[in-house]
Amino acid sequence: MPACASAPHRPDPRRRADRGTTLVELVVAMGIFTVVLSVIVGITMAMVQDVRKSTNVYDAGADARAAFSRLDKQIRYATAINRPRPGTSGADRYVEFQSVDGGNVLTCHQWRLLDASDLLQQRSWVGVPASAPSWSTVATHVVNGAGQPPFAFTAATPTVPRQSLTVNLVIRRGAQSAGTVSLSTTFTARNTDTDTSTNTDVVAPIGDSDAPVCLGGAVSRS
Repeated sequence: MPACASAPHRPDPRRRADRGTTLVELVVAMGIFTVVLSVIVGITMAMVQDVRKSTNVYDAGADARAAFSRLDKQIRYATAINRPRPGTSGADRYVEFQSVDGGNVLTCHQWRLLDASDLLQQRSWVGVPASAPSWSTVATHVVNGAGQPPFAFTAATPTVPRQSLTVNLVIRRGAQSAGTVSLSTTFTARNTDTDTSTNTDVVAPIGDSDAPVCLGGAVSRS
């Protein structure tokens, strides 16, 4: 009786499944994972930067709007605006004006931009104070450069018979230039005209009102 031919050897599929991962497969998988992770991290960082920039722009705009709102209430009823000038040391930028408050009382207001600390501040007083009033900070991170004056005065003329003050603010939050807001608004003093004492500037020093208001006693541009 002839011997039976043996059946061909077939690998057990269960043993093949238990072989594990080869080094090549592991390297390829790690490379794919690294690429995917890099894309996810890049997208996340871009989103975080966009949120930060948007927050900085919003905060800067809010500071500027708060300053303009206060200035509008004060200058609207101003009876005289001084020409803006630097402080006695030559640093910082100042402007003063006199207005009528809700009780029909003449009130002086002084605003300044501190160049070293980038602070926009203001103070108010009635009459001639015995001591210098304290300053309150209205906005921070105001970075107007030398060629960006924060205050610009326009005298009353026969054509436009009211004094006005243009306020330019450059506010930057954070290190990104995209977080910078530049806003400019012109405020008109309703109670001024061509005869207002601060309107003329023909006596030296030129650039300063000939008869400034609010300065005197304990108040100066120091």
